[in-house]
Formats: sequence, structure tokens, C-alpha cells
Amino acid sequence: MNKRTMKKLSVLGLLLFLTVNIYGQTKTHETEEFSVEYPANWELNTSGIGNSIFGILSPSTDEKDTFRENVNLITRNLQGNPVTLDQYAELSKKQILTMIEKSEILEDKRVKNESSEYHMIVAKAVTNDMAMQFMQFYMIENGKAYVLTYTAVADQYEKFVKQGSDIMKSFKLKK
Repeated sequence: MNKRTMKKLSVLGLLLFLTVNIYGQTKTHETEEFSVEYPANWELNTSGIGNSIFGILSPSTDEKDTFRENVNLITRNLQGNPVTLDQYAELSKKQILTMIEKSEILEDKRVKNESSEYHMIVAKAVTNDMAMQFMQFYMIENGKAYVLTYTAVADQYEKFVKQGSDIMKSFKLKK
């Protein structure tokens, strides 16, 4: 290999290393009840807007970006009203279909992994004259429902869905 080729490979390797390090960095939001990881370039909001426990907002794509894709968590106390995960998922789907304009469930399934079990739906709807798409994870633990939601403008959904899904999958309840 000549020196010029070696130099190009070295520069390429450095760029790859920097890209992985910049985009691979995460932050962790941790409470006594849970932890969640999110990309370092996303913004954490714990102000409680919309009754959320937290919101994690994507970076703005440009000055015309009027909606920042986000992941949020809301909880519902179910004490005194025992509800199974199946019942909660069915009730939530009915609420989406009856309360949100032009809504449609696109995906509906149960997910089990080594650390948790949740119900996932993907839906699209029209809210405030905007076509939206969202993914929700429902979990029930210790008399409480946890609802994680990734929300995006419909035509931007795919752009951040992997990051949104990764954030939601990183959510861990402390037992």
C-alpha cells in the first residue's frame, strides 16, 4: 500500500471513530422508580407538561421544524382497580380510535424480552390538522400503568423511529 492510500484510510478511520463517538453518546435520566437512556443530542424536559413524567425531544432539523419528535412517559395509578395488561391495551386502543380524529391502529402486539413485558401499538392520526404517527409501549407494574410514547409528524416518523424506539426500550423500572 502506498502512503497516499494509507493516509486516506487513516482519515477515513478517524472520521468513522468520531462519528461513532458523537452519535453513540447517550445520557441517562434516573429516578428512584426508573431509568431511561437517550441520545446526547436530544433534550430532556421534566417540567410535567401534558401530565408527563418526562419528555425527551429530538434535535430541531432546521428553522422550519415546527414539531420536535419526542418520547414521553405518563403514568396512571391503578390502585383499587386491578387491570391486566391486555385490558389496559384494549382500553387504550379504543380511546385512540374514538377520541382522536382520523385515527388508525397500524400495529398491535405483545413484546417480551429478558427484562420486561409490554404491549406495543403503532397508530396514525390527525391532531390539530397535522398528520401524526406514534408508537406506544404499555406496561403495568405494582398497580401502576406506564405509557411510553414516541410521537412524530407522519412524514418524519421514520427519520427518528429507531432512536425513539431505542429510548423506549432502554426504559427500566427499578423493582
